[in-house]
Amino acid sequence: MSAQERPESQAERFANTASAAIGVLMALACLPALLGVVSRVSVYGAIGAWVFYCSVLLLYTSSTLYHALPPGELRRKVRLLDHSAIFILIAGTYTPITLGPLREHGGYWLFGLEWVLAALGIAMKVSGSLRFGKISNVIYLLVAWIGLLWAKPFAIGMAMPGIAWILAGGFFYSGGIVFYAAKHRPYAHFIWHLFVLGGTVCHAVAVFGYSVR
Repeated sequence: MSAQERPESQAERFANTASAAIGVLMALACLPALLGVVSRVSVYGAIGAWVFYCSVLLLYTSSTLYHALPPGELRRKVRLLDHSAIFILIAGTYTPITLGPLREHGGYWLFGLEWVLAALGIAMKVSGSLRFGKISNVIYLLVAWIGLLWAKPFAIGMAMPGIAWILAGGFFYSGGIVFYAAKHRPYAHFIWHLFVLGGTVCHAVAVFGYSVR
């Protein structure tokens, strides 16, 4: 058995499940605030807020279910959903930004590009074309950071603190991939979850503080 196939201990499984469940609880706790926000913003803002929220909830719910399930066919299928939800979260995070501060600055193009790339990524996951973890990680990073091509529109349409929160979230997610890829190290996946939680919090601040209008 290779290091990459090291079995998950019961303690690790609990830590992974609990850390993902924290994300679910955080999302549910924010629902009343979300309802308050969408009641006083534009249609674009409401759509963006709901898409972001639902993509976050989907990611953490699928991750919680995956880690809680025993090995078997159902767990394998939920893992596919969990991995696909990463693409949805990336596009879902861009949605309120592209429909908000970037809408008049080429945001529609970035919106369309992100969702097309997300759909392609999911299709490749489902078809088995992305079986290799390293390739998947590179594609996740490319889809996530392609927004840098819109650096000028970001600078024009969005306040600098909002941009800083977006970048901070991106660094959390990207830095965590180091631990995500280190499957042979105990609790590496748990640490990855902590980075993801940090990235989500940063992006939530960027979305609800500087994007939803």
